[in-house]
Amino acid sequence: MKKNVRRPVGLLWKAAPFCLFPWMEGCGRAPAFSILGSFFPAWLVCIASGIILALIAYWAFTQWRIASEIRPAIVVYPCLAAFFAFTLWLVFFS
Repeated sequence: MKKNVRRPVGLLWKAAPFCLFPWMEGCGRAPAFSILGSFFPAWLVCIASGIILALIAYWAFTQWRIASEIRPAIVVYPCLAAFFAFTLWLVFFS
């Protein structure tokens, strides 16, 4: 027959979660832009800029007549937009 043995819960185990609070501040300084009085997160601005740069790249590829050589376009252009967005984020906020 097993006896229920209670272990004493020390003060250390009770205070451990509170010791983590200084490292839980996470987004102490989240980069944001004020656009017409509204604050937008910087990642949103980087994604929009990446899409615009991908559209400019598409226009340049059509002007150079190499857009028909890029296959599969449905994969390449979103990847190009992500590349531009990540690069902008690293250049300006890293």
